[in-house]
Amino acid sequence: MHLKILTFEYLERTKSARKKGNVEDVWKLLRYAHIASQPMALPHVRVHIYMLFFALQTKNFREIFGQIIRIVLAIPGSLSGKYPRGNPGTSEISMFKTFEVPEELRNKIDGD
Repeated sequence: MHLKILTFEYLERTKSARKKGNVEDVWKLLRYAHIASQPMALPHVRVHIYMLFFALQTKNFREIFGQIIRIVLAIPGSLSGKYPRGNPGTSEISMFKTFEVPEELRNKIDGD
């Protein structure tokens, strides 16, 4: 699946999870959207903006601060290709650490 479409799909799915009040599902979907969006500057920034707004909604101050920093770094990281593949984009881990792409997501990306 094309990464831009995949990113949009995950962002759309967050709406339903938010309506249900399922915070864990929202963050999982946002993390997956982030991983899919990393190679594309504008979708990458969009995901971090979604993360920022969700952090504001849930009053997660650590995440709010972390997302502001990540929004600034997302464009240069994507444009230069120097982003940590598989990084979920949330503040509980280093923004420079690389991770294995989750299998569920990897299967969708590899189908591209």
